Amino acid sequence: MVTIVPRAAWGFDGWRDGVAPVPVSPTERHEYMLHYDGGTPVGDQTGPAMIRAIHAFHKLVRGWAGIGYSFVIDQAGVIYEGRGWDLIGAHCPGHNRSAVGIQIHIGGDEQPSAAAMDSAIALYAEATRHAARPLARLGHRDGYPTDCPGVPLYAWVRAGMPAPATTPREDPDMDAAQANQLFSTYAMMYVPGGDVGPATLPQRVDAIAARLDEIAQSLANPTPPAAQEIVAAALAQGATITITPKQAQA
Repeated sequence: MVTIVPRAAWGFDGWRDGVAPVPVSPTERHEYMLHYDGGTPVGDQTGPAMIRAIHAFHKLVRGWAGIGYSFVIDQAGVIYEGRGWDLIGAHCPGHNRSAVGIQIHIGGDEQPSAAAMDSAIALYAEATRHAARPLARLGHRDGYPTDCPGVPLYAWVRAGMPAPATTPREDPDMDAAQANQLFSTYAMMYVPGGDVGPATLPQRVDAIAARLDEIAQSLANPTPPAAQEIVAAALAQGATITITPKQAQA
């Protein structure tokens, strides 16, 4: 389940008088359509004020019932409920019933953040659960002649909405010397064959990468750092590590 900020929590002030959205069954959905805010960069606009502004524009300027998107995702990765799962959208003619309309709040050639992409992926999974089937991943321009959702976001949609690359965690309280000492100490203790003593660098890496279970079970400390964290910390602090494939035993 994804965390979604409901309309009541972001300051929704109701639909326009006499123009209430039409209900729709989530099982009628077969598309997941991404949008941006427009051709002008929006900068760092996050939080409830951002979605209230979209709602006011759609309601008071466009003359619609209110916010037209099903959901809006800001650059911090927060998902806000617009029309939600069970109301027809107002985001793309001919697709308002069939598509869950998602705005990622960027503009122009701004890049969607990793947090926003992660949330869009999680929301897609939730949308397929509600629809009880996979949904086609589309950009606004796939259903209407427009530049929306912008070049970077559309390229991501066309690529299948892959998970963004992640950066190894870095311990801000650990300097380079401490990171290398930690790496060397644990690797020195566990070398191929179970011996304790000095080891070459490839042996150290092999010992950490290939024998995680033995490391966790054998260390006197009942809660040792995970081997992946040791390697990530050393890399993040500037250590140079060469990983060589483990040779099969004759």
